[in-house]
Amino acid sequence: MTIHGLNSMANSTIHFGAAESAGSRLSRETKVAQSTAATSAPRPAAIYHPSQPGSTSDLAGRGDIKAYSWDSKPDEDQRMLIASLQLRLKELPAVSAGLRSAYDTATAGLSPELLQKDWGFSVSNGELVVLEGSDALSDEERATLQLALAELTSAANAVAETTSRMIALDRGTNGFSNGIGRFDVPTKNFAEVVDLRKYLLDHGPSGKYNNAKDPSNLRKLYGMGGWAMMDQIEANAAARFSVPKFPF
Repeated sequence: MTIHGLNSMANSTIHFGAAESAGSRLSRETKVAQSTAATSAPRPAAIYHPSQPGSTSDLAGRGDIKAYSWDSKPDEDQRMLIASLQLRLKELPAVSAGLRSAYDTATAGLSPELLQKDWGFSVSNGELVVLEGSDALSDEERATLQLALAELTSAANAVAETTSRMIALDRGTNGFSNGIGRFDVPTKNFAEVVDLRKYLLDHGPSGKYNNAKDPSNLRKLYGMGGWAMMDQIEANAAARFSVPKFPF
């Protein structure tokens, strides 16, 4: 999904100026009289009035400018879209940084052989689950991983819940979307869609989203987390909430 400055939609202000009426043209003699009076009592070139409707008679015959303004507020769909973008651009990188920090701590004691194997982890119904990849895991290895990764449960759920809400908000009030909201990613089946270890390592030294100049700044490291997350979601989740196509 391409973003073109939507973070500034929430508080825009529109101003309208009323043009000088053609009927206010003065005769040569009146202009001379006004010019003489202006030298002793100058008046402002423009007067700004509160945002109230002006009558036609009020505007006619004046050279002053009336300015009417009001704050335009986004409707509910716009507010939901803005909230989705804020989760994607701010909250998801923050909770991803927390998960990465916890992951590094939890896996520090694992053997290099186990770390090199293809396995993953995620959450389902709030519980952390170990995912087996192309490499088979022995019962002992699976138990070792389950024990080591148990402390990631809270941080992993924060990522899952943020992602699920980010996607749901994109559907707006109608419950449909042609963007990220078209996918079905509830937290109850999050593990069927997203491998959080793969997601974390996609931002590592050899990962697709390794764009941070300072790898120790985890929040910036996961600044593209929303896009990395959508890679897996687009590949694994069902698009159940697409905008319906009508035959006309």
